Amino acid sequence: MPLVDLKRITSGTNTQVDSTSRENAIQKAIHKVTLSIGTQDAVVIGNAPGGIWPVLSTYENDTSGGIAFEEFLFVAPPPQFIWDDNTFGQGEIRYFAVALRVGSVEEHVIAVTTFADNAHRLFVEERNIFGDLVSSFTPEGGLFDGPITANASENEDKAAPFNWQKIHIWSSDDIRPDSLSNFFVFSWEVINYKTTDTINPAGLAFQIDIYRYIQPVA
Repeated sequence: MPLVDLKRITSGTNTQVDSTSRENAIQKAIHKVTLSIGTQDAVVIGNAPGGIWPVLSTYENDTSGGIAFEEFLFVAPPPQFIWDDNTFGQGEIRYFAVALRVGSVEEHVIAVTTFADNAHRLFVEERNIFGDLVSSFTPEGGLFDGPITANASENEDKAAPFNWQKIHIWSSDDIRPDSLSNFFVFSWEVINYKTTDTINPAGLAFQIDIYRYIQPVA
């Protein structure tokens, strides 16, 4: 079966955010797709002072993409650095999520690229319209790049490359959703480590590429 591009989703103001739980962020993401009340758009914060964060970007002359169900991948806006506001508390945790309605129960291929300052966990799941978990495509407890503990910069994340210097990549095939009534949901838990530095920014940026196998026409 041919594999075609379905959707590219990038971090920006459509990303939903919550300060209390990942479940709340997931509910907001589903509400965003279904045009329901109870959403909270993330805030674009720009790069850290001095532009020290690595930027996720496509090639300027990239026009890749075959048969597109929604839009060609290369026309998606570039990933933005986001948070829930323009202030960054020591040790604070924020939760982010985006959702995409399932359009086919055929096999999908998904690739996610993530930057976070400081540490994060990534979850790729299928959820129903109420936000209930149907299946998880990432390991139990999510994919993680460091401890979600406020003091980790004092005893674990102490040498370069620090978490905020890393780009993490995950991909998987054989992703088969259960129902057209459900949603692909991508969610992150991000922590801003405590530090003695006078400047302690926090942020998240990501890009999601989704592909789908289609049955060839006889």
